[in-house]
Amino acid sequence: MYAESLRLLAANEMALESLYREYASQHADRASFWQELAAEERRHASWLEQRAGEARQNADLQGRFKIEAILAFTQYVKDQEVEARRGEVPFRKALIIASYIEDALIERRFFEQLPMNDRRLKQTLTSLQRATKNHAKMIKDALAQLGTG
Repeated sequence: MYAESLRLLAANEMALESLYREYASQHADRASFWQELAAEERRHASWLEQRAGEARQNADLQGRFKIEAILAFTQYVKDQEVEARRGEVPFRKALIIASYIEDALIERRFFEQLPMNDRRLKQTLTSLQRATKNHAKMIKDALAQLGTG
């Protein structure tokens, strides 16, 4: 279950990468912003996959993570990408959706739901949490630069 949770979190990061790449393709003038976020999501997925491989070797570890929660969240992210592919999502709306997603990862404490007695996992999850907070700030800053218009 623990390794599966990590694998599902990695899949969620890949879904975020895909969504952000779709936003980049829709907003050529701001593509670098979305591409930077997408590249970081791919890197996060890689970290989680690596930890999942290690976790399989230590099957007695248990987290308090509900698999259904990450599955539902990942489906939401995928639904946003499907919607984006149907037609261009205005930049402001894309930022609002991305902000909601990054904030939800923080507020729902997705990176605190797994056992922290593994030093490497703890470092990875701490890095993920910090990166997610940084993403949330970058997105909020971009929203603030747009102003109220």
